[in-house]
Amino acid sequence: MIKGEAHPGPDWRDRVGPNLKARIVCLDEGFSLIHLRQRFPAPYAEPQRREGGARLYVITFGLSGESAYHSRCGSVSAPFKSGCVTFASYQDVQGRRQFNATANLEQVRLAFTADRLTQYLGAPRMQRIAHSLCRNTDTSLLLHRRISEAEYTGLQALRAPHADPLSQRIQALTLLAETLHQTAPIDDACDMQADDIRKLERALDLMQSAMEQPLSIAFLSAQVGMSEYRFKTGFRRYFGVSPGRKFLELKMQRAKALLQAGKQVAWTAYTVGYRHPENFSAAFRKYFGYSPKQK
Repeated sequence: MIKGEAHPGPDWRDRVGPNLKARIVCLDEGFSLIHLRQRFPAPYAEPQRREGGARLYVITFGLSGESAYHSRCGSVSAPFKSGCVTFASYQDVQGRRQFNATANLEQVRLAFTADRLTQYLGAPRMQRIAHSLCRNTDTSLLLHRRISEAEYTGLQALRAPHADPLSQRIQALTLLAETLHQTAPIDDACDMQADDIRKLERALDLMQSAMEQPLSIAFLSAQVGMSEYRFKTGFRRYFGVSPGRKFLELKMQRAKALLQAGKQVAWTAYTVGYRHPENFSAAFRKYFGYSPKQK
C-alpha cells in the first residue's frame, strides 16, 4: 500500500469542482495527471455536466475513500474504491458524483483524449476499446479491479508534489502500460457493474474464510450467482490474477503469518487446506523461496 502523505504544492488548486481540490499537471497535449485529495465529513453529491466535447478516457486509482459516478438514469456507471483501479470512458456527461463520508479521499487519475490514447496504444487496440463501449450511455466502464503492487510502486512517484515533469510523464506512461497490460476489454466489459463487483468480492470473502476447504471454480461461481466463464474473466479483470492464483496467495500469506506466530508446520498446513504437510512445504518453498521451517 501507499505509505506517507502527499502534501499539496503551489499548483494544488480548485479545478475539479466547487468542493474538490486537485493538483493538475498537463503531461502532454490531451494527457493530464490529476491528484485529488479532499475530506468529506458527511456524504456529498456534486452535479457533473459535460456536453459536446470529445470523448475522454480516464484511469482512476483509488488510494483512500470511496466515490461513484451516477449516470442520468440513476445507475452507478463507475465506482471508485480504495485499493481499486478503474478505467472508464466519458462523453456528454450528465449525472452526479457521489462521495461517501470519509476522513480523507485520495485518487490519482490519468486522463486522455481519444487521439492521445490512440497514439500511445496504437489504432488496433483502440478499435477494440471503442467496440466495447456501451451504447446509449454517457459512461462506459472498461476495467475495474484491484491495484497491483507494481502499480502502487508507480503511484508513489506520481504523488510527489514537486516531481520533474518529464519524470512524471515517463512514470505515468509506464503506469498506463502496466495497467492496460493484458487487459484489452472483453466483449462484455461494459456489463460489469456494481452487482458483479459485489459478487466477486463475496467470492474473495469465501476464499478467506474457508481456505481449509477445496473451493473449486464451479462452487465459487455458483455460490455467488455467476457463470463460470463470467466469474473467471471478471475475477481476473477485477483482482488482476486468476481465482486459483489468488486462492494460493491467500493460503501462503496466511500460512506465513501462522508460522511467524509460532504455529507448527503440520498444523499450519491443515489450517490452509493441505492434507499432507509435505505438499504444503513444497508449495510454500516454491512460493516464498525458502522452507516453512525457516519461517
